[in-house]
Amino acid sequence: MWLVWIMKGAALSGGRGRLCSFATRFRGSGLLAVLFRTDKRFDVADAVEILRPSGYRQDAPCPDYGECGGCSMQHIEFSAQVSFKQRVVEEQCARLGKISPDQILAPIYGLPWHYRERGRLGVQVDEEGRLKIGFRSKKSNRIVALKQCAVLPQHLSAILPKLHIDLQPFSGIWKV
Repeated sequence: MWLVWIMKGAALSGGRGRLCSFATRFRGSGLLAVLFRTDKRFDVADAVEILRPSGYRQDAPCPDYGECGGCSMQHIEFSAQVSFKQRVVEEQCARLGKISPDQILAPIYGLPWHYRERGRLGVQVDEEGRLKIGFRSKKSNRIVALKQCAVLPQHLSAILPKLHIDLQPFSGIWKV
């Protein structure tokens, strides 16, 4: 079985007759997965149980991590995330661009938290008329209501509760 890293913390695995994309797979881990989509070229699976966690796996610090689609790699230790992202660039350059660098420089990276320069937050009103502000849920257009966000800059994360309070009076103008 072989494994190739693709974007957003996912892996493409093969060697058993078909390609399969795993959203939470990481080198050294073993998991029980369920197929949820089959395409012409590959299958897509979700991990339902981690049988053997990778040494790089960590508990995601965000309480909304499993549901929120704002980030996808909090379950991977930060230095491993940096290595992973560099490896993705190398593999994509080789596979798509047919290029291989003579020398690979050390990666340039910033802080492990509050690193995003941009984020597109959504606003939605639920069936009870409650306003939700946050990122879209994974594989859905539903908004995950956030009280704070560890990847947004601190000054933006800090105003999420106030933004929610200030926009609540306008919740009647948004469709459910």
